[in-house]
Amino acid sequence: MLKSSPMLKSMPSVISFNAAIRASYKAHEWHNALALLDRMREEGLVPDEISYSCVASACAREGEWQAALDILNDMQVASLQPDIISCNTAISACEVGSQWQLALGFLEDASRLRLVPDTISYNGTMSACEKAGQWQLVLAFLQDEQLKPDTVSYNAAISACARGGRWQLALRLLDTMQKT
Repeated sequence: MLKSSPMLKSMPSVISFNAAIRASYKAHEWHNALALLDRMREEGLVPDEISYSCVASACAREGEWQAALDILNDMQVASLQPDIISCNTAISACEVGSQWQLALGFLEDASRLRLVPDTISYNGTMSACEKAGQWQLVLAFLQDEQLKPDTVSYNAAISACARGGRWQLALRLLDTMQKT
């Protein structure tokens, strides 16, 4: 008798949907993550920052940078405050889409929103600039006091110098990297 009662039906929550979105992300199923976000809304649930960020990450990871940026824009339209994770997702999407100027903009937005850019923020921006041949910008970031350079930072700088025909500078960076 209790099993057939309509009162005992379990209804998915935002947490349930976020877990399914995360599973879609892990399975490289960005379309499914996007569909789950739409389904949440259809079922009257209000997606949270985690929902939007995870869907955007799923899109960016699969090269769908414009969809990722659209999702992050939807997040702001929903009056949700971006955090450093969502800013990093936007920067990563820009890196995937070879949109170095947009990546720079999102890094500036993070500071404007009083978020503290982290190594991931800088590395993503540096990688976007490196792919666009902006070796001077990459080197400027490497000198930024806020960045605690890691292997990814140095690799982006070395690669940017190589792309820019600055092989001697690339070798000096390699030496510096080994000393730090």
